[in-house]
Amino acid sequence: MKNYRPNKIVLGVIFLFAFVVLKSDIIPENSHQVQRTVQITNCSDFPDIQFVGYITGPMADENDFYLIDDDQSLHKGYKFNSLYVFGIKKSRLTELGGVENLTQDYVLEKVDPGAILSSETLFISNSSMLEKEEIFYEMEKVTDDVFVAKLKTHISYFSDNSKDVEEY
Repeated sequence: MKNYRPNKIVLGVIFLFAFVVLKSDIIPENSHQVQRTVQITNCSDFPDIQFVGYITGPMADENDFYLIDDDQSLHKGYKFNSLYVFGIKKSRLTELGGVENLTQDYVLEKVDPGAILSSETLFISNSSMLEKEEIFYEMEKVTDDVFVAKLKTHISYFSDNSKDVEEY
């Protein structure tokens, strides 16, 4: 008679692994999805500056950068990543050969990226009527080398077709 014990152990491990992986993307009980969109609205107000998104986290490459334009949804990829934004002179970015040649070391040495929210899907309690969020930032020049992202507008959409608009 054959011994099937090793096969059962392997199948058990595969089943547990599959369960954990599948469970991670299941909407929690008594929750619903809320789509959050985040944008910077005034990048073009600074014609000499290119704003760049810099993604860090467990599922980001060391040099995961992308260009940010007006009214573009910001993204960070994997849900546990973080998004940082910084401005760089367009002439310097051209000298470096474009965003694909930026490196983490260069950015950390030359700029102080600021954290910003990004567009993503959230899961919240069903007791909340919130269905969707739109968040708009404006970049503001503080000094020649310092920009800050200021919250401009936050719009919340609810399941009863109402919305709440907060201007800052």
